Amino acid sequence: MDEGMRGAPHLRAAIEDNAVKGATVLTRRQCVAEMFGPDAPAKVADALPASSRDAWTKPHLASAWLPMAQLIDVDTAIVTSLLGGNIPRIREVAIHSANLELNALYKFLMRLGSPDFVVKRLSVAYSTKIQKGRLVHHAGDGTKNRLELHDVVLPKYLCEHAMPQWGQTAVELTGAKGVTATKNACRHDGKPTCAWTISWT
Repeated sequence: MDEGMRGAPHLRAAIEDNAVKGATVLTRRQCVAEMFGPDAPAKVADALPASSRDAWTKPHLASAWLPMAQLIDVDTAIVTSLLGGNIPRIREVAIHSANLELNALYKFLMRLGSPDFVVKRLSVAYSTKIQKGRLVHHAGDGTKNRLELHDVVLPKYLCEHAMPQWGQTAVELTGAKGVTATKNACRHDGKPTCAWTISWT
């Protein structure tokens, strides 16, 4: 489970040398309660190591930076206690999280523009959520755009499942049809960057 969540052991130090906004964990709590019922946050807390339990159970500022290791522990606890140990199901939580978070981000960053406009703004949205790394947009043919992540290694589950699903949901909220987010390259496979293609019909 740990390698499936964090990824390659030799990358672990680089993965954990990062931080996420407290709002991400607060949104996770809301998602868990809404998706799995009012007792679900307590189940997640019981599955957490002591080093990360306070990040889940005690109030903190949405604007505070929390260690990446704590988010990984939270999401691992969600997978093991609520998702039957099925890591790809974290996409379900990513969809719900995106719908909650994007309501605010659309107001301030994306303004319900076209799909192409929203994809271009995902790099800005990334910087509001994760402390390190640069998400670079490469324009495609108008319905196919490449996003490439530099200068950081994300946990494997974020890279494979949560990030592309979050981006896909952002574009779907514009009303675009046939939206897909495809992983093209990954640091966990020895590539120099991680990259995704987001396309729509």
